[in-house]
Amino acid sequence: MNRKALRILSGEMIFALVITTIGLLWTISGLQTGVWFDDAPSGGFMLVFIGFFLTLLGSSVVLGQWKATLLQQPGSDRMSKKEQRIVLMILLAAIAGLVLMNYLLGTLIVLTLFLIGWFKMYARFGWKKTLLFTACVMAIIYAVFVLWLNVRFPTFLGLGFI
Repeated sequence: MNRKALRILSGEMIFALVITTIGLLWTISGLQTGVWFDDAPSGGFMLVFIGFFLTLLGSSVVLGQWKATLLQQPGSDRMSKKEQRIVLMILLAAIAGLVLMNYLLGTLIVLTLFLIGWFKMYARFGWKKTLLFTACVMAIIYAVFVLWLNVRFPTFLGLGFI
């Protein structure tokens, strides 16, 4: 693949696609859980709220990078139609895999694996720093969403909610 294809498959683009997918999943999960109960917000309120903004943020980054990479840079490194299809299939397969893993393994497990992969491969942290940062981020997410806001995340094989 040429340089343009590698720019599309950059860490920023993949991270933005993952953020968009997580935002969509959280929005859908929040709507299924319920947004409002009687006169107060219920467990799905924060999921919908944060999921909507994650989707908006991630999709704006994806569209901006896609436009900058494919449309505004004519020249010798322009991708052929075949390369564009290959890159699109790789990105769609990555998103489908993330969605499938979310419902098979659960949101918190997938998010933990994603953070380990991100810190290790993209940020290029050592194992000690990667595991420390991942543990801290997951502890904050668990404390805020599960303990404080009582948000129920899908768990392993959809056998229940945390």
